[in-house]
Amino acid sequence: TFLIALTALLLGIIGANFMLPIYNAKVGYSLTLTSLLTVKNLSLVFSIFMLLSLLSGGYPAWMIAKINTVSALKGKFKSKQGMRTKRILTVFQFSITTLLIITTMLMLKQLHYVNAIPLGFNKESVVSIPIGGKINPELALQRMREALAGQADISFVTGTDINIGKGKDGMSRNSQVDFEFQGQTLSSDWLRVDYDYLQTMDIQLLAGRDFDRSRPADTAAILINEVMAQQLGGIDQVLNSKLPLFTADGFEIIGLVKNFHYKNLKEQLAPLSM
Repeated sequence: TFLIALTALLLGIIGANFMLPIYNAKVGYSLTLTSLLTVKNLSLVFSIFMLLSLLSGGYPAWMIAKINTVSALKGKFKSKQGMRTKRILTVFQFSITTLLIITTMLMLKQLHYVNAIPLGFNKESVVSIPIGGKINPELALQRMREALAGQADISFVTGTDINIGKGKDGMSRNSQVDFEFQGQTLSSDWLRVDYDYLQTMDIQLLAGRDFDRSRPADTAAILINEVMAQQLGGIDQVLNSKLPLFTADGFEIIGLVKNFHYKNLKEQLAPLSM
């Protein structure tokens, strides 16, 4: 029993090693076998391995030790408990198999969902560079544009105060603003962006216009997403109107962008002002 369990364990490790590249390609991770073989994981696997070996080998040995050998050899030994145990183990095995099949199907559906869901923006060939707090962000962006101007391989250079999704440190941030509108207190996620942000991220503009360098007043203008427009009563009602944000003059709504997932996919799309 110990050898059978050991063989199964080794085959499982070998199978996991072969499947890891496929798994990494599917989910965009870079897991390695060594990263899985931590002290915690090894302790858990070893404990389960020893428990299964003792149960599957120890229980039959204990039952055999109770048998009257002479009666067994004469064919007089019958064990109702043995049949009952066999039925219990058979049901248990089928239950485990069913659970594994269901779990595998759920994982496959989840992976398909993650890979197939339209994010609303294009993350391919986009490089995000954090600059930290030791340099003025506008100055950093200006220098970046000057340094990369004329590079044939670079289409756009832009900036934002909050990155989409999680960074390399596994952290994600969110900024929110509250305001009064038609007698109601509403809230919106707040994302500061620079020129060419929509083009860089391939975010679709549905109505109105994008930020324009030739219009100095666009420093006090915003783009909103579909959820935000719905919250305000529809884009036809609020396009080119002003929201009372931060200053008495407020911010003019100049355009509507298609909803895009800038947060965890578990979270519902929220009103967004850019």
